[in-house]
Amino acid sequence: NDAFKTDTIRIVGLLDADGNGLPDSWERRYFNSLPGLAPDADFDGDGVSNLAEYYAGTNPDDARSALRLTRVQKIGASNLALRWTSETNRYYTIARSARLNDPFVKVVENLPATPPENAFTDLLQPGDGTWFYRIEVERP
Repeated sequence: NDAFKTDTIRIVGLLDADGNGLPDSWERRYFNSLPGLAPDADFDGDGVSNLAEYYAGTNPDDARSALRLTRVQKIGASNLALRWTSETNRYYTIARSARLNDPFVKVVENLPATPPENAFTDLLQPGDGTWFYRIEVERP
């Protein structure tokens, strides 16, 4: 029954009439329009696409609103505490690499959001050296 499908979609808030992968309610909230919004566009010029901004729960019209680490703090001899702003109903993956050009290895996956801020402590070994970190939001 098509009416049932439409009602079910509305209940979870994912109605996407134009089929671009962005919920209509999100498009209306930030752009006051529906048809033709490009999910791969980057209106605020922060290097993050509209679709990635939706996943992260950030504002696609404000370059200061982005998923990024807000604090990195050394704890003890070698551990690092990472912090970032988080959004409800999101899950995060933290990955690290010894060099930017090397592949990043996942340290933790499926880390649930704890708004307004998430924290993760990476338990490193003394003498591990320098690490580069990447935080990713998993698809809601």
